Amino acid sequence: MIIHEIKVEQVHLPFVRSFRHQGRDILGKDLAILTVYDEHQRLYRGEIGPLSGVHRENLRESISALSKQKPEDLGESGSWPLHRHAFGSPYHTGIASLDSAWEQVLFQRWLDDKGSQSEFTAPIAGLITLDRESNALQDLLKQNFKSIKVKLGRDSFDAELKALEQLVDTLASGTRLRLDANQSLSTAQVRKLWDKFYDQIEFFEEPFPSLEQNLALDGVPIALDECLWDRELDELAKDVYVVVKPMRLGLSRAFEWLAKGHPKDRLILSSCFDSGIALRSYLRFIQHFELSASHGLGTYEYLAHDVMESRMPWEGSTMKLEEGYSYD
Repeated sequence: MIIHEIKVEQVHLPFVRSFRHQGRDILGKDLAILTVYDEHQRLYRGEIGPLSGVHRENLRESISALSKQKPEDLGESGSWPLHRHAFGSPYHTGIASLDSAWEQVLFQRWLDDKGSQSEFTAPIAGLITLDRESNALQDLLKQNFKSIKVKLGRDSFDAELKALEQLVDTLASGTRLRLDANQSLSTAQVRKLWDKFYDQIEFFEEPFPSLEQNLALDGVPIALDECLWDRELDELAKDVYVVVKPMRLGLSRAFEWLAKGHPKDRLILSSCFDSGIALRSYLRFIQHFELSASHGLGTYEYLAHDVMESRMPWEGSTMKLEEGYSYD
């Protein structure tokens, strides 16, 4: 790929309601849209969307790094997958959110070269906080999600245990729960939840801070996320679930999981309040590699509007990728 021109535009996307994250309320997201024209004047876009608590950099630092990347310096070396160890590539800056935007651009170009573009519908996991209003919670439960992620750690363990009991009583048959307490559970608490709700639990998402602690939890299904950011995938057993945030790790990290022979049905892509620009790349990845799990793209519902002319079609437990979407 030869880069002919690079443009960037900053955007603020307000939320329809606040989201509690690491002890503070998030009311919106600041991001930047990377627009690239190739040698054939074909247009590709990627989202630069660092989120506090997930990324080490902020948006200003990402844009500053982008300003130092000149089309003439990038040359023809752009190809996908852009592995995180490809430090010789001028597209690899070491700034996660900027590298993710380039990943989105290069992956779209890679798909264009293959000619694999068609409409597609992907299964999406629901997203619940137990303090959500009961009416809104009941509306969400009616949408026939195969999987629902439940954010824990906002109240006492006993209070959330009681709320989970009430939630389980209203679940549709076959719906499974993904419990995420942001690495704040004890072993005893995990065991208590598992013993009580094992029929309804799909997995615990990183109940403990360290990779070793999570992998040592015998007999309980575990999903890994933040623990993977600086670790090799070779050391993982193939029965764990892996949650990859492309905005933090790039789509190549997900590709690396598949290339090492790990099962497709245990790979889950997860968004960080990403816009439709990033989500289109994620959905294309899910489509191309036939990933059957329900993916964690539910933060999209928090965006009051999108940078696209119209929102991504999201009906109940599925998100649809259609052709013809354009940037607003």
